Amino acid sequence: MSFFDTLKNTITYVKSGLRYSKMLNGRTPIFSQFGNDVYVSDVVQQCMACITDEMRKVQINHILEKDGMLNIKDSQLNRAFQYQANEYMTPADFMEKSTYLLLKNANCFIYPRFVYTYNANGTVKSRDVTALYPLDPRRVDFLQDDSGRMFVRMTFGGGNEFTIPYDNLIHWRMHYGANEYLGGNEYGTEEVEDLLNTVKIYDKLMQSLGIAVENSLKITGILKFPMYMGNEEQKSEAERFEKKLKERDSGIIPMDTKSEYTPIKADPKLIDKDTLEFMDRKILRHFGVSIPVLNGEATPEQHQAFYQRAIEPKLMSLAQTITRTVFTPTEYAFGNSIR
Repeated sequence: MSFFDTLKNTITYVKSGLRYSKMLNGRTPIFSQFGNDVYVSDVVQQCMACITDEMRKVQINHILEKDGMLNIKDSQLNRAFQYQANEYMTPADFMEKSTYLLLKNANCFIYPRFVYTYNANGTVKSRDVTALYPLDPRRVDFLQDDSGRMFVRMTFGGGNEFTIPYDNLIHWRMHYGANEYLGGNEYGTEEVEDLLNTVKIYDKLMQSLGIAVENSLKITGILKFPMYMGNEEQKSEAERFEKKLKERDSGIIPMDTKSEYTPIKADPKLIDKDTLEFMDRKILRHFGVSIPVLNGEATPEQHQAFYQRAIEPKLMSLAQTITRTVFTPTEYAFGNSIR
């Protein structure tokens, strides 16, 4: 069974007769999630890997706070956090995938699969989360019904489409501010224009290094003829010289007085170290990653600075958005939360 087959069997709440939700700035809330060439850069991938690798180490827990004491609750949700996030992902995989989507799109949508327990009269007695699915939709539409309840219609690459109540969807945002519903810029995507320009310059610099070295090796010397020679004579003399090069045994080429060979020392002009380090740091600053962290040489103090800048804010927002989605106001009031 494929991921989308599982999701189809999981999502049961799809409602027709919805209309687009209104935004204060007058825009229609339709957002496209798509990659950008900036993510092809090896430096960008390394920065993202530093963050996702760190997030893989995080242990999420369903906590029950009672009388000032924090206890890990024995729940299906906790088993998802500690053993298997869903049929396809370990908890570490779930954290890495979710963090990658957040960094790439400034938004990560996570679908929690709820299992309900009902009272004898058919009302819901309790619910628990048995699995968590990070989603990567190509398009997201925010809709609402006549009562004002918000829904999210997600369209995926293969044409699969699902409409889900927004309050049943974990929505993890980054750089939230310009858009009313989504993190990132006013269009709900990660702001990468400046980063992309930097990456393009960096790529050109790196390519120029290879070109400089390659070109410096193409011309190794000048063969000078002291007298005027016709084209055929020059060709013949050059062929004779190349033959001597190929036949040499001792590294010494015997030549007559008709020609003179001057070797050219390969000395390609490379980019200075300060320029490359400046470009590196300009890209790294976007992600809050330092060069020692990138190289795996960070001191405890440097690693702590990286954690506080690039990891801790994301963990806090993730814990809060999971808590808001998976627990009812009553459950939260009784001390249930995510830590």
